[in-house]
Amino acid sequence: MTTPLAPIERRQLRSAGEIDAALERAAPLRFALCLEGALDPDDAARLARLEARGVAVRRVSPSAFRRLVPFGLDTRWLALEGPSPGSDLEAVLSSAGVVWLLAGCRYPGNAGYVIRSAEVSGAAGVVVASDFDRVERRDCLRFAMRVDRFFPVHFASARESLALARAAGGAPEASQSVRAWAESGGLGLSPSTPVRRHPACCACKHPRSS
Repeated sequence: MTTPLAPIERRQLRSAGEIDAALERAAPLRFALCLEGALDPDDAARLARLEARGVAVRRVSPSAFRRLVPFGLDTRWLALEGPSPGSDLEAVLSSAGVVWLLAGCRYPGNAGYVIRSAEVSGAAGVVVASDFDRVERRDCLRFAMRVDRFFPVHFASARESLALARAAGGAPEASQSVRAWAESGGLGLSPSTPVRRHPACCACKHPRSS
């Protein structure tokens, strides 16, 4: 039986000070980005501490870094604190928070945009239920700016995902289009399932996220 994820908030650390504080309290850091260029002694020491803790650190170009930093924020560092992005499907659906289920996606670009939106919104993870082949899955993650490096993204059937969510006590909330699709496929979403406006999206909400 997979152990559910602890209800740890996933949040972005946006300064060297926040990262240093997280290292001091032994927070679960999963990923760090550092702007390319020469490192001063403090940055070099921080990089060494992160690597010693087993945190993946990437040096990125200024253009790539700007896309991830809020406008006007002056920083050379970003990091992610929270659960591991490598958690299996059962663990993700047992975690505290909302998991987005994308049902019947046809275009990798659209799916990638939604995955990125889910990550920014603070979701616990995303499940993509589609017929994408290996190349289309790769394109999907590319359009999502490879957030799977620090955010759980799974490709799995809607039926399996909903069953695991229910077994963990989750409460599915479906859009009108997903509800009709799911009912036609016998996935067990009843007419009373709450409706969300997001097309082709079903949110599996765990009670601990309320």
